[in-house]
Amino acid sequence: CGEKNTGKTVNQLTLLEQGYNFITNDMLAVKLYNDELVCHGIPYYIGIRMTKPWICESTNKKYVDLALARNFKFKAQGGELDENKFYISPRKLMEINNTEIRSQSTLVAILNPYYNNATEINISKLNILNASKLINSQILNPVHETKPFLADLKTLNPNAMQLSQTKTLNKLLSLPVFNFNSNTNLKSDLQFFVENLYNYQASKNKTTNKSCRFGENEDKTM
Repeated sequence: CGEKNTGKTVNQLTLLEQGYNFITNDMLAVKLYNDELVCHGIPYYIGIRMTKPWICESTNKKYVDLALARNFKFKAQGGELDENKFYISPRKLMEINNTEIRSQSTLVAILNPYYNNATEINISKLNILNASKLINSQILNPVHETKPFLADLKTLNPNAMQLSQTKTLNKLLSLPVFNFNSNTNLKSDLQFFVENLYNYQASKNKTTNKSCRFGENEDKTM
């Protein structure tokens, strides 16, 4: 999670190259189920910023070739970053990375990247106060004000719905939240960190006899 232009999509592309499966790029729905947070993807087109340093990397050639094949017009640097955004469907993204789209996964940690030019990765775990601020800043109302038909949805027990939302939020706030710096030079460091976090959480779930959906059949999901 995090703000714009911090490297969320670039980090996701890095992990897809390493065999991780795809849930969503930007938004997901979270539900508390048997004391686990199950996230459901809301997949839509992924916007990749075609900045000069990024398109010059050999590992990104497949995206550049696809953009050229679709007559994408690369614009001069110096303007808004979104001017150089190339959009690709989740299905096409999975095809060129030889990975899969998964409808759901278990949420076990939250990563919040920030961009800098450091040559070493710096990872820090947020305290409960800062983690709470970050999580609450990322939550969207499931009933959007611009979609009035959703506002007409009724529930037989609104108090039970409120209680469910509170329990889900409390579970979210119990997750470990990590800040880490992000740039194109830190791909291997990011992979190493995520792999160790994945293995740690998988072993933790086995110890507590909890299922770990993203760990079934040795799959990796992000």
